Amino acid sequence: MLGKAVIVAVLLMSQPAEGSPECVSPAPPEKLFITAPARPAAPSCVNERTNRHTCSNRIINAYGAEIDAYDAAFDAYVDAINAYIERLNEHMVATNAYTQCEQRRVAPNSLIVG
Repeated sequence: MLGKAVIVAVLLMSQPAEGSPECVSPAPPEKLFITAPARPAAPSCVNERTNRHTCSNRIINAYGAEIDAYDAAFDAYVDAINAYIERLNEHMVATNAYTQCEQRRVAPNSLIVG
């Protein structure tokens, strides 16, 4: 969630400087290209329907380590998506502030009817 300080900072950055006729257009965030990690296949000695196995300790421990690594990779995947969405939301706030700045620059409030 965006803090009030971030929104105020974005609004102030998009304001035209004294004597400057321009507002600052925000740059969009870099696009995110990411794929979800692949879940490891269960060994043939694991019955996922019944949640039972006939595996040796070595096999089941190796599979457990693969699942742990997958879980960590999936958490990182979700964190990356959430961070990207946050950057997109910040960009929307900055774009809105830029639009309002441009509106004030082009047409003073006394001229806007509606």
